[in-house]
Amino acid sequence: RDAQARLSPGFERSLVLRRFPLLGTFIDDSCSVPPRQLFLSQQRLFESRPFQSASATVGLDDFTFSLEIDLHRRIPGTPGTPGTPALEVGRQTIYVGTGSACGSEAVGGLEFEIPAGVWSRMDDYLMCRTYPRCRARLMVTRRRKSGVIEQAELYQGMIEDGDGDWVDFEYYDIPRSQNNAALDWSLGKMGNVDMFADPNVSLHWSVPSYAERRGPSTVEARFMLQFPSDGDQMTLEDT
Repeated sequence: RDAQARLSPGFERSLVLRRFPLLGTFIDDSCSVPPRQLFLSQQRLFESRPFQSASATVGLDDFTFSLEIDLHRRIPGTPGTPGTPALEVGRQTIYVGTGSACGSEAVGGLEFEIPAGVWSRMDDYLMCRTYPRCRARLMVTRRRKSGVIEQAELYQGMIEDGDGDWVDFEYYDIPRSQNNAALDWSLGKMGNVDMFADPNVSLHWSVPSYAERRGPSTVEARFMLQFPSDGDQMTLEDT
């Protein structure tokens, strides 16, 4: 390459301009930018590069996953008065605790063991109150060696559907920064489908049977890639 540059000072630049003609719209003989730098700058802009998948550097056990379940009533605004806000009243927390990782390498998730009496308290409340709601909040935290505590919201939503021995909470997209380059791995996952998709948390709460509604229950958190009408559960590594 050095010999070519000595042979003709403009030879390298002419090759770069032939490869990337757009450079010719603002580059002339007075340009002092080295040809190699021009080439690399255009390559970064327009050359397709294979996606490099990211590997997890920590496991789920390195984090603390905390779940809160509360009951409250949401009273509608005054009828006939537009803009009157709804009121949230009577909030009471019925469970706070931590969960553990569950599943396999194929699918990953979290499991929370709920003590006896919590399910029946929720069930009775929703059956007997007016405008009742049951809300779940899921948070993740990690303490670094420096002592700094990092925390993030993973989920916040209400019960959406259910039957005698199970309830599902509404789908909720995991809050995330669109400008965080560390999350670009998810773009590679979602780029393989021809539809919109987002990382999502799905919460499922159940008891073994309705006859055991006053006994212990389990909340399972599934990490999903959610599509408009369907979803795929994430692998343990993606989770």
